[in-house]
Amino acid sequence: MHTMPDSSPVMLQGTILRQRQFVGLSLTQASYSRGLELPKHSHQHAYFCLVVNGSYEEHVQGTRLRCAPRTVLFRAAGESHSDLFDAPGCGCLIVELNQNWLDRVYEHVGPLKTGSFRGGAMARLGFELYDEFCHMDEASPLAVEALALELIVEAARRHKKGAVRAFPGWLDEAKNVVDKEFRAPLTVAGVAASVGVHPVHLARQFRKAYRSTVGEYIRRRRITFACREILRSDTPLTEIAMAAGFSDQSHFSRTFKRLTVKTPSLYRLDSRLKRW
Repeated sequence: MHTMPDSSPVMLQGTILRQRQFVGLSLTQASYSRGLELPKHSHQHAYFCLVVNGSYEEHVQGTRLRCAPRTVLFRAAGESHSDLFDAPGCGCLIVELNQNWLDRVYEHVGPLKTGSFRGGAMARLGFELYDEFCHMDEASPLAVEALALELIVEAARRHKKGAVRAFPGWLDEAKNVVDKEFRAPLTVAGVAASVGVHPVHLARQFRKAYRSTVGEYIRRRRITFACREILRSDTPLTEIAMAAGFSDQSHFSRTFKRLTVKTPSLYRLDSRLKRW
């Protein structure tokens, strides 16, 4: 899954959907067809891999690892492994880390160990990075670097705590419901019912995994949506508020300012000034 110009040719057998270079970082979205086998190989650069959809099997250090959706892997530079894409298609986001950039980060957190992380904060950060990558704007380079740094810090903390805790599959399903329907009038009880668990159990597990209540997570998603609409269009703010899932303009403005430190109108004005 290595896609830098000096990549091992074996990794280019996947289909590169999009790629973007940043200072110290390279992001690539790639897909891999069923039946593809990548023989033993290594990568010149350390990287994170987020499994967006599908799954595959990786053989590393004498073990077999099933890489399912919402899995984030970290692999150090030069580490040998092989991959088997035995599911009906697989999509990944690869975040390669330039060694000079990574060395500066390691001065603060220490070297990262190879590891895999299922769900939780790592998956949340990975998908925020994926969303940023898919919807680029003038602030994206800074956002991408900040999210990559958060991934490294979170991985370092998880290693220091010992074994990585796995969260139940239904929690991933619940988050997927929220991610798809965040603009709708969702309730914790409704989301819990859709995955067959008690609302209190959902609320507790969601907070543990994503360090946020369900309600606050929905609000953040709505404001992220609103920010993008404000940057992309001249749609009236009242219409954007409704489209984002807010039924009250004043509630929208208060929430927007709390999460962005700006009112929606000032956010729009600043974005236009930057374009000029």
